[in-house]
Amino acid sequence: MTDIRSILILLLLLPAISLAQTAHVEKENVLYKGKLEFHSSGSEELYYHARNLLLTYVNPVPDSLKEKRNEKELTTSVSVRLPSSYHIIKTLNYKVKLQTKADEIEYEVAHVYLRIKERGKKEKIIPSEQLLKGMGESGKVAMEAEKQLNELDMHIQKLIATLQADSRKG
Repeated sequence: MTDIRSILILLLLLPAISLAQTAHVEKENVLYKGKLEFHSSGSEELYYHARNLLLTYVNPVPDSLKEKRNEKELTTSVSVRLPSSYHIIKTLNYKVKLQTKADEIEYEVAHVYLRIKERGKKEKIIPSEQLLKGMGESGKVAMEAEKQLNELDMHIQKLIATLQADSRKG
């Protein structure tokens, strides 16, 4: 009898487990931080490699690259059009910061928000904290928030994986 009860409880909890949130959250905002390990011959070479990473893989918004050479820090804004149906234009926006240290590049992806423009309607800007609050709702609001968070998480995780693959390559 307890086996059947355990199976029923598992089946009831399965939808909640499968819809678990995957986006990285810090202080009620979507935020990704980490390090890329490199074996370089100097900090200047690593700085130029970080700059090349931004220009090659991140595809920054034109004229948004800001360089702080003294702190060995690069920051840029990114705007990526996400796949959507014909009548909706969905754009993911975020900022990427790369800072070089001894043999590593620290990255931070922050200030994440979605811009949704439905043809013939006013554009909506949805910051990450609003998406996270939507997760606390129920019904259709929570499902839509979860779907959008998963979509932006998938894009950002793919970018991070690409940067990590480049760092392993050498």
